[in-house]
Amino acid sequence: MRISMRAREFKKMKPRELKQKITKIIEAVNISDPLITIDVTAPTPLGENLSFIKKVLMIEWKEIAEILGVSPRTLQRWRRDETTPKEKTDKLEKIYNICTILLAAYPTERLRKYFLHSPESSLSSWSPLDALKKGKIDEVYQLLLVIAEGTYA
Repeated sequence: MRISMRAREFKKMKPRELKQKITKIIEAVNISDPLITIDVTAPTPLGENLSFIKKVLMIEWKEIAEILGVSPRTLQRWRRDETTPKEKTDKLEKIYNICTILLAAYPTERLRKYFLHSPESSLSSWSPLDALKKGKIDEVYQLLLVIAEGTYA
């Protein structure tokens, strides 16, 4: 049996919680094999995630800072691993997820650029990129989920 977890999930758990979680999983699947392998996925460095966001959105660092609601200097420190975000982690994760879905739905730069800069009625006629800059991250995320599922009309 193989259990996969992100290192971040382990970090948040106390040893007792981790043991209880693994015990529940084992009981739920009713395994007879006594060998259990636990894979821990190390988190990707923040600088790499930020570079991925920049590449997919095809924008400048100052625009990423604007979307995240931080100063360009703060973003630069994050990129260099001089500091780590104490807040904004949910926002960062959501934008990373947006970029992952966007890349899957629009694999070429040309398609992504068209999507990102075209007015969208579900975003009050803002383009998805403008909506991100105005803090409408959840709305852009929901739009991309609908597009990815193929239910967008």
